[in-house]
Parts: sequence; structure tokens; C-alpha cells
Amino acid sequence: MFKVQTRPHDGITNMPDGPPLAAADIRRLEKFCRVEQWSADTQNGVFQISENAAYLHGMTDNFCGMIKLINSYSDEDHQNILELFEAVSKLSSRFSYATSIQTGDGDTQPVFCVGQSDLDHQAKGTIGGVFIFPKFPQEKPHRFTQ
Repeated sequence: MFKVQTRPHDGITNMPDGPPLAAADIRRLEKFCRVEQWSADTQNGVFQISENAAYLHGMTDNFCGMIKLINSYSDEDHQNILELFEAVSKLSSRFSYATSIQTGDGDTQPVFCVGQSDLDHQAKGTIGGVFIFPKFPQEKPHRFTQ
């Protein structure tokens, strides 16, 4: 799933914010997933991700370029995510994508990304959002032998 929605700078969303999450809701969310913030500068293309997000992406440094970040994702999603980031680097937009990360032990870790870009008329600005990592890796496909 890859979604880009251009938006005006008026701050209007299609979903009301509602009341803040209660502590019980936050604990429930933390039971099922890990949420990690990230940001990127459109001028230099450097992403700053949390140490936990870097670890979950299989990286040791929490500063990286877009290509290094995308290379940790499933091969079939590379081009779509690259095109998504190129689009949101040109026009203020909201976006989301879902993919998976190949882990060192052969499992895949699902990851969802939701974010927005805030750019001026010269496409200078920031892109930022959150990664959402469900706390269950996808299982390896079972191979049956006879």
C-alpha cells in the first residue's frame, strides 16, 4: 500500500483529532506495536531516525540517505517507495506506505510509515512522520519435504 495526498497548508485533515489518548490506550498500543519518529531534510536528503528504528531497519547509524533506508525494505517495494519520496519532496503532502524489512535471521518485520512533507515554494523544508512496527514478525514460509 502506497498513498500520497497533496494538501494545502491550511492544516485541515479529513479526520478530526479527537481527545488525546488515555494512558490505557497508549499501553494497549505499546502492547501491539512500537512507534518511532523520523525526519528528513529535503535539501540534503539525510534522514534522521531513532536508534530503535535504525536497529529495526538493520542499520547501525540513525542518520542515513533515502536509498540506504529503502534498501532495507522488500525488493518489490523499492521503486514505489522511491517514487513516493520523490513526490512528497516536490509538493507538501501527506503519505503512507506499508512494506516489510528482511531481518538477519530470515524473518520479515512489517513496517508502516505515515508522514507529511512541509515545503516552501522552492521545495525546501522537511519531511517527517512515524514508523509503526508491529511486535510480531511475519513467519518464514514453511517448506514441506516428503
